[in-house]
Formats: sequence, structure tokens, C-alpha cells
Amino acid sequence: MSAAPIHELHNSQNSDRGAQMKKKYLPNTRDARATMGYLVEECGEVLAAVGKTLRHGLTSCNPELPIEEQETNRDWILRELKDLEHAIKLVRVSLGPEDGPR
Repeated sequence: MSAAPIHELHNSQNSDRGAQMKKKYLPNTRDARATMGYLVEECGEVLAAVGKTLRHGLTSCNPELPIEEQETNRDWILRELKDLEHAIKLVRVSLGPEDGPR
């Protein structure tokens, strides 16, 4: 069974805001080290979103963003979680089958 190419996994990611993550930010390889780096970055973005939300609340928005880019902290967390789920999927693909060689 062959795994889907990285770009196909990216294209299958849903986005409520209609703006999928830019391909230039995705690892362009199946290399486990590169995809794990991407995973760490996405974990950091989830931490940032949750940290700001704990301080400012779920319904708060970043006032420094242009009005058309503003979203509630709740929506920000959900968007970052979706990105994290995608990163997890890429790492799983790059590591190979769970019962594969170690």
C-alpha cells in the first residue's frame, strides 16, 4: 500500500476559513526529521493560541490584526488544532507503518 504524496495530504486538509496553509510552510519531503520539525512548530502555535486564550478569553480577538483577518480565540484554537492534526498525519506517514522496521 503506497501512502499519498505530501501535497495530496495537504490538499485534503479542510479549512473553515477557506485559506489553507501555504504550501511553502509544509515540509516538501517524507523525511521524518523534517515532518517532526513541522509538528513541533504546530505544537507551538497551539500553545500560543491556548495561552492567549487563557489570559484574554475565548471570545477575545487580536486587535492588532486587520478587521478582515480577526477571529475569536476560540476559532484560532480550532484552526491551530486542525493544523496540528494535519502535522500529526504527516509525521505518521513519514515514520511508516507502526508495525514496520524500527
